[in-house]
Amino acid sequence: MKKQLTLSLSSFVLMALMMAPAMAANPTVEQLQNKIETLSAELAKYKAEEARVKYNLSLMTKADVSMNARDWKGFEDVHSHDVVVTSPDAPAPTTNRPDHLKVVQSFVNAFPDHKIEQPYVTLIGQGDYVCAVHQNGGTFTQPWHLPGTDIVIPPNGKKYTMKMVTVAKAKGDKLTEEMIIYDMAAMAKQLGLGAP
Repeated sequence: MKKQLTLSLSSFVLMALMMAPAMAANPTVEQLQNKIETLSAELAKYKAEEARVKYNLSLMTKADVSMNARDWKGFEDVHSHDVVVTSPDAPAPTTNRPDHLKVVQSFVNAFPDHKIEQPYVTLIGQGDYVCAVHQNGGTFTQPWHLPGTDIVIPPNGKKYTMKMVTVAKAKGDKLTEEMIIYDMAAMAKQLGLGAP
């Protein structure tokens, strides 16, 4: 009897597996409604994520467009009050918006024609993160006060051009972290300053 019961159970499982494709080929209205609800929820989640990434990309663009225009109010508006920024031209990361602005202003004061070219070479985002690769350059016509130091490099009228990468994290409607990456030695060489 036990053997027959096992056979019957095996037969039942086999029949259920064989009928599954037929059931899937002819789903019930309830199954279709459930599938539509599931797909609608997935689509809404995807659209929300896509909108968040698009907004974060706009924060990065606004920061750089504001810097190009020397619109410091616009520049500050996209950064959180406690933004943390790492950059080769600062001796330590800045940990607030006023200090980050000082570093940026020190740089653009030394290179008054400094511009970040738009559109970016590459601008991508995922989740809270944005990465911009851009071409930028300027002419060294004013003293460069290196932030956080007493070092002042006198201008020499030389130009530089290079690619720079910024990786940023956004939270809410502000940039909260930035890591700015560029080849400081190559820049110094173009400016005739030797290695930093």
